[in-house]
Amino acid sequence: MRDRKKILSAVWAVVLIGISVLTVIPLLKLGIYDHPSADDFNYSIQTYRVWQETHSLGKVIGAAWSTSIRFWHTWQGLYASAFVLALQPAIFGETYYALTVWLTVGTLYVSNLIFVEYVLHHKLRVSALSAMALAFAMSMVMVQWLPSAVQGFYWYNGAMNYTLFYGVLLLLIVGQISFYTPRKWWQYTLKVLATLFLGVILMGGNHVTALCGLMTGILACILAFLRKKRQPVIASLIVGAGMLTGFLINVCSPGTSVRQAYFTDRPGFFGTIAIAVKTGILSINDWLGLGLFVCVAGMLPLAMATAKKVSAERGYAFRYPLAVFVASVAWICMMFCPPVYATGGTGEGRLWNVIYFVFVLLVFINEFYLCGWLCAGSHMENLPQNEEQKPVARAAAGAVLAAGLIILCLYDSSSYIARMEMRYEQAQGYSVQADQRVELYLNSAGGDVTVPAYTTQPELLYFDDITGDAADWRNVSVRDYYGLNSVVTGE
Repeated sequence: MRDRKKILSAVWAVVLIGISVLTVIPLLKLGIYDHPSADDFNYSIQTYRVWQETHSLGKVIGAAWSTSIRFWHTWQGLYASAFVLALQPAIFGETYYALTVWLTVGTLYVSNLIFVEYVLHHKLRVSALSAMALAFAMSMVMVQWLPSAVQGFYWYNGAMNYTLFYGVLLLLIVGQISFYTPRKWWQYTLKVLATLFLGVILMGGNHVTALCGLMTGILACILAFLRKKRQPVIASLIVGAGMLTGFLINVCSPGTSVRQAYFTDRPGFFGTIAIAVKTGILSINDWLGLGLFVCVAGMLPLAMATAKKVSAERGYAFRYPLAVFVASVAWICMMFCPPVYATGGTGEGRLWNVIYFVFVLLVFINEFYLCGWLCAGSHMENLPQNEEQKPVARAAAGAVLAAGLIILCLYDSSSYIARMEMRYEQAQGYSVQADQRVELYLNSAGGDVTVPAYTTQPELLYFDDITGDAADWRNVSVRDYYGLNSVVTGE
């Protein structure tokens, strides 16, 4: 019976992983029609010119660093983001922009996999395959039903400023958890330095993930002091001090002051909290979709088995499911505070994406904790037990859930939109027009260029465009990037 259960669990894990991989293929395929827009040009003017003149990767890296310094002084203190954004793939050739979706989706899958494998497999001794299934299920929900796929995966500037830094946040948390694993002094030192590096990088990204990282740093310090572990206390304080320094370098930059001058209607401290709480609760309500419920149901056997194992082997009672739930809701609300406080608004789709990623992660954490609460108490003792029917019932339930996931992804998901845009050749038409523009730009150095507006604007690929005003910042960015005298849209 035990072997039979293991086989069924392994089969279900493989099915989940397979569905997750298959459903992401249309999104990756769509990437070949992707093209840069808006801030993609603005942040990479210098790196593009350096590559065209020298074809030296080292000099391109230097130009990216110079770009970071320039933006730190003139627009925003995101020193790590600006460096990454200056390296958008199209600087090496327009066709390389197709790598954007691979970089962003890959970051999401890999970071989720590392985080879940470390926590469940390495720390809680769950099978590597089961942990992998959870990571892929989480990633599938994040990819298929995120608020803005174009800003989360296809527009390099928006995606790498948020999706990438979500991945850095997860790696930082893994590093903080690893402080409680003893190592030789030099290994432990390297671990602390690596975590410090991740923390400093995270603080130089968008303010939402930076705030999350700062909060995890504070919680790590508190936990280390409560547990009275000397090495984790020292390590957490070092990382926390580095993160606080990086955060201050970010928010106190001259560029941040410049950008803040554009936003005069801000709600203040208490107004920010009120708006963030309202937005957070409404967002959670909107994000509780059928796809998420199906994945949660699919992971229920793993969550139960893991929670039961932790409860039995470590004596953890999971006493506070309501507190964990409330803290999770509060965390989502907290993530809306930076944009509301800084700009008076709740942010663009790319910002909502990263909050959605954390929301999905917290849903699965709550599922695990609630299962632990049920397993640790007497709540499960009087339930009927029929060992002969369990494997059959699980297999049937798994088949239904798998079918549900496939149907959802076929008709209501980012992958569905990607397939339709390729099927009706919206993506192809958009890409042809973008290629024609690039050819015109490259053949018109120093000239005045007029290009037709896009007649096709695919939902997943089209983010923004130049206008009929040559002085518009988007037009200026394209002008300077290609070395033109002016560029506008027209007939």
